[in-house]
Amino acid sequence: MSDVPDAPDVITRRYALLKRRLAVLAIALDLAYLMALVVTGLARAWADRLASCTPWPWAVALYVTGLALPWTLALLPLDWARGFWVEHRFGLSRERARQWFWRWSKVQFLGGLLLLVGAEGVTWALRAHPATWWGWVAAASLLWSIVLTQWMPVVLLPLFYRQRPLADAALTARLRALAQAAGTSVSGAYEIDLSRETSKANACLCGLGTTRRILVTDTLTRAYTPDEIVAIFAHELGHHQLHHLPRGLGLSAAWTVVSCWLVGQGLPRGLARLGLVSVSSLAALPVVALGLSLLGLVWMPIHNGVSRRWERAADRFALELTRAPQAFIAAMRKLQQQNLAEAAPPKWVEWLWYDHPPIAERIAMAEQGAYAA
Repeated sequence: MSDVPDAPDVITRRYALLKRRLAVLAIALDLAYLMALVVTGLARAWADRLASCTPWPWAVALYVTGLALPWTLALLPLDWARGFWVEHRFGLSRERARQWFWRWSKVQFLGGLLLLVGAEGVTWALRAHPATWWGWVAAASLLWSIVLTQWMPVVLLPLFYRQRPLADAALTARLRALAQAAGTSVSGAYEIDLSRETSKANACLCGLGTTRRILVTDTLTRAYTPDEIVAIFAHELGHHQLHHLPRGLGLSAAWTVVSCWLVGQGLPRGLARLGLVSVSSLAALPVVALGLSLLGLVWMPIHNGVSRRWERAADRFALELTRAPQAFIAAMRKLQQQNLAEAAPPKWVEWLWYDHPPIAERIAMAEQGAYAA
């Protein structure tokens, strides 16, 4: 008998609607803040003050910190509502407030470091290569994405979750054998202690090359049968076998080139309207950030559409590899209930927000045997 309780559709709809509304609010506030910095002249005033008395690399760090830190603290109530209050309201979170705040602090600290590094890189490119800065930024973004993907399971994830070798030797052998049958090498199979944070469940094949490893949450191993875990892992294996990871990196790199180029074409004109002469000015950073953020909204449904297509392909791969549609269907139903996922959201919601096909569609494909076509 499953440990996963039934989740009525009305609860999942309320949960999804509340999460979407808060996400839209967060996006709107970020854009409004960037626009306010640019339009009111606050960004320029802060840049002029630093540029006159501080060496360039330190001026960039102080400039970004002075603009980002107050906004991060101002958004803390919204982050708490999205990550703590909503999850507790719907019975998904197991964190205490201090645990959530500690994790939030680590995320903001790491995010702040990456923001500083990125800002230093962008300003260097704007100063050294004002006509082709967008190409340098796009190349650096691709390189960083590869490094991040490679070291995610061995450097970043351990900062937030403990990993231990999967205790079930028989399950480990099945997962390794499945990976071997698909021609994919893995360095090991590990269990993540996600249950300290949430009741949600997941599994993935994470990393590149020698760091590629099987990761299964303890919330999954406790509530799912070995056949169901194998079905979920086979889906993740499909992404690697179908080369979705390098294709995704390439697609993101291409969009980064396009978006940086578009911002680069409009940047001189935009800065001129703001009374700024040089693209190397510190005050150009919020303008670049605003342009990239707006283009990011255009990219979101495009990315999600491609992602849904790849997720369907990974589902077909999993079903063809395991030949166990009932285990796949049972796993999907459990994930829908355990993670409070909408089984069949409105089409516009799917188009705009979903990077996976709705679970109802995935179950229907398995029931109809469409994967074998």
